[in-house]
Amino acid sequence: MGTPTSLTTSSDELLRQALIGNWSNEYERLSFQADGTYEDTSITVAQFGTEPKDTMIEVKSGAYSVENGVVDYSNVRFAYRTASGKPWPGFGDASLPQLMHLISDSLRLTPTDILTRVTSAQSATLIYGTWRSLEWRLMLRADSLDPKWESRLEILHTFAKDSASYSETWHYLDLPQLPVATYHGTYQYSPPNLQICKGDTTLVHVTFASSRMYWLHDDWSRMLVRIK
Repeated sequence: MGTPTSLTTSSDELLRQALIGNWSNEYERLSFQADGTYEDTSITVAQFGTEPKDTMIEVKSGAYSVENGVVDYSNVRFAYRTASGKPWPGFGDASLPQLMHLISDSLRLTPTDILTRVTSAQSATLIYGTWRSLEWRLMLRADSLDPKWESRLEILHTFAKDSASYSETWHYLDLPQLPVATYHGTYQYSPPNLQICKGDTTLVHVTFASSRMYWLHDDWSRMLVRIK
């Protein structure tokens, strides 16, 4: 799972100031403005069947904030275009919060789920019970009348206290035409590592701060360098 990354629970304003500017790697350019807005441009290359390879340029934009060393996004909007001019039905993307690690002019970003407890517990660091997370989602559809879906996705995560039972309930807040769906699985928690199995397997590093639980996807981390 790689080396776990820790939260920074102080100096959020200093981190926000250090974040302002432009960052890039081979496939992404990320800009943070002093007014609290951001723009994230990424390039994806894919091939469908026998078709030639195609390239998508996707732009995510909105507002950002920093808390406990994690940059969180809100009011996210997605824009995209393909080199071929053809749509990519079934393509999806999500905008997750990201743990920041600044080293000189390098920026490491680790996708992070932020979960807020829904049910009460004797301790803030006990995992069992129900937690809520929120992410921003894009889905491309084949339907030409509605080729793009954008919505906030609320997920309720429920961990059983006396068994390994786990469930997720998905609710697309801005797409009432989509039904609420619940997925069942199992979990194994050996602090700080959490493994969830529900068809696929998710392995994250867990930490707690400010009455929240953070899931750090350390294997998904990426590096960018400051553009001077």
